[in-house]
Amino acid sequence: MASTAYARGSYRLAYELTTLENSPLNDWLRGKIYIRKGFLDKAHMAFSKAVSMFPTDDSFNFQSGSFNRIRAEHGILLLARKEYTQALDL
Repeated sequence: MASTAYARGSYRLAYELTTLENSPLNDWLRGKIYIRKGFLDKAHMAFSKAVSMFPTDDSFNFQSGSFNRIRAEHGILLLARKEYTQALDL
């Protein structure tokens, strides 16, 4: 529901919905909302948390679209913050 609210531009509702459940998707959406508000440090933390919550064993396909998109948006954020080395490490 949070992603639907975000897609429709209801950012406040989307943020409130992301606080109801701890998941990589919700952390990613919070990061996107933080960027819109100019809170780049909070966005960085949210994206980092989202990436860290994905499984690290062989049962998870790391080529999945969601995982790659979160990593890409996190990398763009790091570039905007002039953290070039960290962006390359993603």
